[in-house]
Amino acid sequence: AFDTSYLGISYEAYVFNPGRAADISNSAGFRGVRNQNNTPLYDSNKAAAFRVAFEPARSLTRFADLLELGVSGYVSDFQGRRATATAPKLGGNGTVQIWSLDWTYEKSFKEKGTLGFRGEAAMAHVSPGRTNRARGQQAWGYYAEAYYSFWPGFLTQSSFGRGFKDPRIVFA
Repeated sequence: AFDTSYLGISYEAYVFNPGRAADISNSAGFRGVRNQNNTPLYDSNKAAAFRVAFEPARSLTRFADLLELGVSGYVSDFQGRRATATAPKLGGNGTVQIWSLDWTYEKSFKEKGTLGFRGEAAMAHVSPGRTNRARGQQAWGYYAEAYYSFWPGFLTQSSFGRGFKDPRIVFA
């Protein structure tokens, strides 16, 4: 991971073993592309994930204590189910791609709490592989949340607050 305090840009990148999709099928969808602590079906290819974030309001705390915009992605190859004595090979080799955009905004108000908003939108695509029998899949979704967090001082010494570093009550 890398972070620049001046520009407010941070990024992370990872390379790892791809998903194991020995039993991939149209009914299982993306759940079929899990490694599940097994050796990958092949070792020559790798999967990659990254995230880049930008905090344009780092020096403008009157506007926001946190304003972060991010983009992330995941790309991996997979290999379809191998042929057996009773079933033909399904799927063939293909690619899984997941792309997302996210944002977070927070503003603290002295002794009153923190108001925040966050959201994410993502799209996933599984290629059909190299056979005519398999079908590609796509999915997309989004998430949005507004929240307000605070802590009333009279609860600090109660059983709700005792022993916690920074207790909060959050309405979302």
